Amino acid sequence: MKDAAAHATSMLEGKRRIGDSFGLALGLDLLASALAAQGAGESAVAAYGAGETFWSAVGHPQRGTPELEPVRARYEATARALLADETYEQVVLRTAGRDPESVLVDLLGRWADGG
Repeated sequence: MKDAAAHATSMLEGKRRIGDSFGLALGLDLLASALAAQGAGESAVAAYGAGETFWSAVGHPQRGTPELEPVRARYEATARALLADETYEQVVLRTAGRDPESVLVDLLGRWADGG
């Protein structure tokens, strides 16, 4: 899964440079799933939260990517299990209160070298 996180991070860096909100939303979902699979629950939840904001910018969640819904559901559940419900909700609220770009920058800085 480290390879998956590294590929998602590369995707996000490229999409960020060109201002592609759809690509950022998709990349954040992919990064979040990879992070949850690695056991990085808080970072996964932060990535999902930032992704939601980018999905909203393109019109609706997971636009054009219904095939990823089972992946997202599985790894969101994994992240919730890693953190327990109360901590999961705290991370969701903390992320929702931040600018998604700043969350993205933090995630890229943390995971660009493989975590």
